[in-house]
Amino acid sequence: MVTVLNLVLYCESSEYEKEMKEILERFHRDTTHRHNVIQYFIAYSETLEGLVGNILYIKGKESRLPGVLDKTICAIEHEKSIEFDYLIRSNISTIIDFNNIPYNEINKEGIVYASSDLLTLNWFDIPSGINNREFFGTTFASGTNIIFNRKGVDYLLEHKHLLRRDIVDDVSIAILMNQVIKPILLSTPLIWNDSKPVSVMYRNRTLTAHNEIDRKVDIERMKEIAAMILNRSMDLSTVVKIET
Repeated sequence: MVTVLNLVLYCESSEYEKEMKEILERFHRDTTHRHNVIQYFIAYSETLEGLVGNILYIKGKESRLPGVLDKTICAIEHEKSIEFDYLIRSNISTIIDFNNIPYNEINKEGIVYASSDLLTLNWFDIPSGINNREFFGTTFASGTNIIFNRKGVDYLLEHKHLLRRDIVDDVSIAILMNQVIKPILLSTPLIWNDSKPVSVMYRNRTLTAHNEIDRKVDIERMKEIAAMILNRSMDLSTVVKIET
């Protein structure tokens, strides 16, 4: 049995994210896991610190730079004593079917750094710290699902002082990890804004005509995706019982 530690980026001040958290919690609770899945939500707080229920509070304030990266590293350090085979850093609007991740593709002896969505940097993004071509060509695991094995986590923490805190988290992590290992692309692709395709990771980020994020649409789709995966799992379970 595989043990997965899932650390989910979460902003407690957002009402939309609170609804998304409830969806993920229900999905996690209603799923019959074939593996051991430990899920914590990572949030900044000015008053709380440490694990409270399933929320891991980090002292500080939400920010893109270096907030998301710092939150990620602090959370991994806090939970590194947990026994796990894989750590997946995801975000609040991503639904993961942990039962059907192709774990065989990341069952390696060495460092594992992987994702269902790999991107190669070739664009400017000033708010994310990408204001020149220095790191163009860097292939990175999308922040929607960054996957490490224990050796990958150990390397990341041992070399955290080398992380670029002026660059967005997923690219900063890639710059470091690419020095020792290239990221692995899972055969199950990340599905964007669609509740119908069969896969294992589903990202929800709907943009309006005015380039604003429509979280109401995302929330409804997340409900549909969660129901779809649960129904699919129940159908498969029934087939297995009949065959046996």
